[in-house]
Amino acid sequence: MKDLSGRLARWSLQLQGFNFKIEHRKGSENVVADTLSRCVDEIAVDPTKLLCFETTEFAGDEYKELRNAVHSATGEAPFFTLFGHHMFLHGSSYRLARKLQSLCVHEMAGIPTADKLRVVQEKVRKCLESAYDRSRRRYDQRARVFAARPGQEVYRRNFVLSDFGKQFNAKFAKKFLKARVVKAIGGNAYELEELDGRSLGVYHAYHAYD
Repeated sequence: MKDLSGRLARWSLQLQGFNFKIEHRKGSENVVADTLSRCVDEIAVDPTKLLCFETTEFAGDEYKELRNAVHSATGEAPFFTLFGHHMFLHGSSYRLARKLQSLCVHEMAGIPTADKLRVVQEKVRKCLESAYDRSRRRYDQRARVFAARPGQEVYRRNFVLSDFGKQFNAKFAKKFLKARVVKAIGGNAYELEELDGRSLGVYHAYHAYD
């Protein structure tokens, strides 16, 4: 089919990631083709009676390490954070863990899923706040306080470019040039001018030194 648009175009893009073969079947031989489009009642399934399933697509060592990896900031594995229990690649392992009540930490065994997720999310929130505080303390050590007043002479970063035609290399230019503060713009920027009064525009405090 050519010139697809709308829903057919979205289906086409979605299916391009799979290897499949399309076989035509006559309507008289395909009497259940509209089953997927019909509304059906929700079916209650007992997870302990699920058929044994196994996948080898994600059975590599790299994927095993990824699914079991505990994030340094959240303190939990991504799958456990989202679903409140560990991830299993084989149905028999899931049934055994469910029987032993080892889908999650034993302290949360028997707790309803909604309450379990709230406990996990609260723990993740506290871990993220703690990680933020650690990062803030580390990066604040490199921060510097810069406060200039109008009329004060400061050094501003020299944003000059190389010019091959003039045989000029920016690497050999001065890194900072003297300028004068006209006024503060917000809390982190300043309007600067040359010492002779020519306007230089607005510079962030990061690019200015006293």
